[in-house]
Parts: sequence; structure tokens; C-alpha cells
Amino acid sequence: QIIKSLSESLRSTSSRVTNLVPSAQVLFPEETMIGSMAWYISHGEQTLFQPMNANFGIVPSLNRKVKGGKRARNEALAQRALETIDETAAKLQTYYKTGEEK
Repeated sequence: QIIKSLSESLRSTSSRVTNLVPSAQVLFPEETMIGSMAWYISHGEQTLFQPMNANFGIVPSLNRKVKGGKRARNEALAQRALETIDETAAKLQTYYKTGEEK
């Protein structure tokens, strides 16, 4: 539920940026759940497509091993997603203020 609410807020914010700056294109990185779900919907095999809730199975794997099992791996994936969202938000903020991509 939290992920859904957060993704709706991010999507709404990105829509506002696009409305204010028509040349802005906001794509959520695949490392985030909303980005992974968008990639899955737009690039998945049509014959194998299965609607699903958010899950870490469609998020790109980490480039390192994580000790502690599935829970620790999922926490590391979530942490990477939060860092990616922070980076994306900073880029959006810069773009909104200056109109220039960084």
C-alpha cells in the first residue's frame, strides 16, 4: 500500500513537471519498483505476460552478493531504490528550477 501511494505521488509530481516544462520527460529508473513495473509492462513477452502486484522478482538484481538471505537482499534492493529515487528527485528539482538536464 505504501509503495502504491508513493508511486502515485511520484507519478503525479512528474506529470506536473511535464505540464510546466513540456520538454521534460520523466522516466522512473528500472531500479525502482514503479520503473521495474513500467519496464515489465512495456517490454515483457506478450504471450507470457502475467498481471502482478509489486514484487522484487522483476527488479534488476544487485551487482553484489548480500549475506542474510532473501530479507537482507530485498532490504538492499529497497535501499538502492530509495537512493535512486533521491537522485531522480534531485534531477527533477534541478530541471524544474533551471530547465536544464543534468
